Amino acid sequence: MEFSRTHRVAGEIRKVLAELIQQLSDPRIGMVSITDVEVTRDLAHARIYVSVLELAGSDTKTSVEVLNRAAGMLRHELGRQIRFRVLPNLRFMADETSRKAVDMDATIRAAREQDKAAAHRRGDDES
Repeated sequence: MEFSRTHRVAGEIRKVLAELIQQLSDPRIGMVSITDVEVTRDLAHARIYVSVLELAGSDTKTSVEVLNRAAGMLRHELGRQIRFRVLPNLRFMADETSRKAVDMDATIRAAREQDKAAAHRRGDDES
């Protein structure tokens, strides 16, 4: 299966940024995982989606803000490690997938409980 240039660039960015972010010594950044990198076709911009394990003194919003403030420095270091003709501007964003999955699971559980309670009131034996 062939991958487009943007996918290859995104993969390289993801790999290098993961190492660079680990080296940041800002205590406001929790444990960050890069979940996805999207690069525009012209390679001018990259969205980096991150998931943050919130530890004492860190939260997702603060971590993303700190990463966006450090984007210039991270881009510079990225350029030193990867030789691209065009080095994309970096924009960090919180990946809300995990939170949305938990919310969806809670909604489904609540609906099942309501269905079970309604069936019980009707005298049905549905499970």
